Amino acid sequence: MAEISLITIANVRSYVDLSVNYNQERFDIYVNAIQKNYLMKLLGQAMYYDLWDNVTDINTIAAPYADLVNGTSYSYGNDTIQYYGLKPWLSYLVMARITREGNAFHSDYGNVQFIDNEQDHLGTIGRRTQHELIDYYMQEAETYKFYIEKFLTDNSSDYTLLLSEDQPPDIRNGIITTTLR
Repeated sequence: MAEISLITIANVRSYVDLSVNYNQERFDIYVNAIQKNYLMKLLGQAMYYDLWDNVTDINTIAAPYADLVNGTSYSYGNDTIQYYGLKPWLSYLVMARITREGNAFHSDYGNVQFIDNEQDHLGTIGRRTQHELIDYYMQEAETYKFYIEKFLTDNSSDYTLLLSEDQPPDIRNGIITTTLR
């Protein structure tokens, strides 16, 4: 399976200020780690691998996965629902990871990446502010995750691998449900 990033720096800039000088190769490392760690938990193993079988590059994604990744409007009952896709969720997860790893300086001009800067430690934000930013990014990611789960549920006939034999029946989208006795 090829390492293809489903989001770009431009996608992240739609949600968070990010310096124009941010390194794409380093960014892709974070994206690929997030995709491996979070997408499989969300989609399940069978659907995760099926998604990658249907992605040629970031601009060539076969149906129905194009709608899952890029977003779409769909009808549910008498309502039209706007689904934003995986990109905002992935963007906020990536920013949380970048902030946690400590290679971003958060300034009034946006998030700036330090590369080979001997004085990196002078530009880092306080630990409390860093945790607040990480919490913010994770809360935003959770909000978008809710929309992803709703989209998958509302369109379950298009995503039949979501609940497949590779998952125990009490696990759906990485959430374990139990009954109290």
